[in-house]
Amino acid sequence: MTAPDPIPPDVQKSIDRFNSDAGKIVNSLFDVLKAQEPPPIIYHYTNDAGLKGILEAGQLWLTDVFNLNDPSEINHGFSLMLNALMGKAKSISRKSEQFAEGLKGFRDRGGLQKTGNYFVCSFSACSDDLGQWRAYADNGRGFVLGSDTRELDAASTSEGDGWYSLTSPLACDDAQLISLHGQIVDKMFELMSLPCASSVQASWYTQLTLQGLNAGLLFKHEAYRNEQEYRFLEAHRRDIPVRASS
Repeated sequence: MTAPDPIPPDVQKSIDRFNSDAGKIVNSLFDVLKAQEPPPIIYHYTNDAGLKGILEAGQLWLTDVFNLNDPSEINHGFSLMLNALMGKAKSISRKSEQFAEGLKGFRDRGGLQKTGNYFVCSFSACSDDLGQWRAYADNGRGFVLGSDTRELDAASTSEGDGWYSLTSPLACDDAQLISLHGQIVDKMFELMSLPCASSVQASWYTQLTLQGLNAGLLFKHEAYRNEQEYRFLEAHRRDIPVRASS
């Protein structure tokens, strides 16, 4: 099997610049969310098996975002980015449209799961929400656990490349997410004029997917606004071994 051509140094610098610029765009929202004062108590809805595991282990475990009970949450945010990409591409050239179509294919072939490791544990500012009782607490037969927000925040501090926690409300604003995606897509198309081998385009797919996911994970679909979700998130590169999270 032939190894892919190495990325030319000038192209790699451009990709690094894209990641830096896109990261600043995402962090601008993250900083706003993080600045909001969380409630003193946040709540975790669970069923009897979940409660048993928490009490026996004395730990809360994070879940791989691709194994959530509603995987459409991840696909929703990424679909908005694809829409932004397709809309921009049509105004540029057929080659740009082909790039956008290629990214859709990249997603359909499992590209989202290959870009990074993302784990979450969700809480709510609401202690008695009917929808969450039904969805997460065995249709009202489960439990809701209240936890001190500051203590959870302190306990969630992680070390390692790319790890962070979020104890702030998720944004529920599709228009805002579309705006973020649009800014990231604009930065990506600044690279499209660079001459490069086909292997570099695959790298573009990975980097754009990574930044799109980073933005989308700060949002909740508008239909779930009532959940008032606070999410602890750990994210790190795919090539870094994953340790158990609790």
